[in-house]
Amino acid sequence: MYQSIFPAGKIVDATASNADAVHELATSWRLDQRQLEPGRYSARFQGVHTARLQLALSYRSHSTWVGGRVPAGSTVFFVLLPSRAPRFFGHQPFLPGQVGVMTGDEEFTLQLIGASQVLSIAVNARLADHQARQILGASFDQLGRDGLINLRPGPAGATLGVRLHAWLREAVTPAVPLAEKPVAREFENLILKNLLGELDPIPPVQSHPDRRRLAMAADEYLRQRPDQPLGLPQLCATIGGSPRTVQIGYRETFGLSLKAALQALRFNGARRDLHASRGQKVFVKEVALKWGFMHLGRFSVGYRRWFGEGPGMALGKEAPSTKHLRTLHLNQRRNAFSPVRAVA
Repeated sequence: MYQSIFPAGKIVDATASNADAVHELATSWRLDQRQLEPGRYSARFQGVHTARLQLALSYRSHSTWVGGRVPAGSTVFFVLLPSRAPRFFGHQPFLPGQVGVMTGDEEFTLQLIGASQVLSIAVNARLADHQARQILGASFDQLGRDGLINLRPGPAGATLGVRLHAWLREAVTPAVPLAEKPVAREFENLILKNLLGELDPIPPVQSHPDRRRLAMAADEYLRQRPDQPLGLPQLCATIGGSPRTVQIGYRETFGLSLKAALQALRFNGARRDLHASRGQKVFVKEVALKWGFMHLGRFSVGYRRWFGEGPGMALGKEAPSTKHLRTLHLNQRRNAFSPVRAVA
């Protein structure tokens, strides 16, 4: 008997107006997220559950870094919906013909550039492994590299995400009683047989391992010094490698320039500190300086460009403008009634 790990029959269809709020929508996940580009952010999460499987679609309007841990006791598959923008899984390019896989209570990273939609299928780990042995002849410990498994070539693999999305749209209606075991078992078999049947057990080849190693070291360097100016010569002297190799490797691995990544770290860090300091005797200037913003006026302009609100509003010391309230109201109405569509 396979352990129940999800609330059977639960349906989630909710929106969020910032990257930090998305983790509250994903049942049983422990997520950390960062907005990676300026602009008013919106997200939507749709999910359905049997006791042993969660099928979910997450939409994000802007580039986002996602990290954290998958639901305990599960194996999780990530399937991309069509998009021209690059995506990265575990700091590897995540291509449309691949599926990302995480087993157990492991940490993962998913970097999404531009607007994106990602399907996730979280399954009781023992059930997933049993099905993999039946369909693929191997456990997940024997498949893939860096969490990536290729889809089989052909039209069926190319349309896997679209089919999963269609089944999610059907199941998200209360008329589908996923809390009932016979219906739940039929739904689980439908999802797992279609998903696992399209996986190619031949591991993908890792590309440019040296550039990837340098990119990881550069990212750690930025995280340790988010308040410091980006000094490329000093960074390269610390981690090794030429400036050109480090910059190329970073963009290949994360989809961003070093400068853009540092800016995202700073603005997201400042936003979290400001919201955490509501009701306290904290000034915007203190937070700005902590995150390396030396010019308060430029910080305020940049913050509003990134998040659609002034830093004083984040602290609760600034009333939203009429224009801001009107735009927010329209966005909430749009999020509430518009369906999630595939990103071209």
